[in-house]
Amino acid sequence: MLDTPPPATPTRQLFEDFVGQVSSLVSLETRLFRAELRETSSKVVSAAAVGAGALVLALGGVFALLAAFGLFLVRRHVAPDIAFLIVAAVAIACGGVLLFLARQILSKRLGAPRTVRQLSKLRPK
Repeated sequence: MLDTPPPATPTRQLFEDFVGQVSSLVSLETRLFRAELRETSSKVVSAAAVGAGALVLALGGVFALLAAFGLFLVRRHVAPDIAFLIVAAVAIACGGVLLFLARQILSKRLGAPRTVRQLSKLRPK
């Protein structure tokens, strides 16, 4: 009994089994990918909501600090209109500096885009 060889499976049947198993594997992987994508997207949405809430609270805090600084200048006997003009000028200057720094960081990371003139110089004549 132990010496009997296993029954021979035709090549066609083996190929059909192979195609069926590959199809099943692709189907399972697709379902897994969809489940992971759904989970990841829900995490991204909740993180975006928390980030938006943090941004609103931080912006409110910045406005309160600017108002407090203006009131501090008024208590130091600076005219109210001049005090809040000073606060606004300082806030605009700080925003401009931060915007300039962000632009510098982005241009370093992304690389400077090539202009048409630079590309035409590279073209062989």
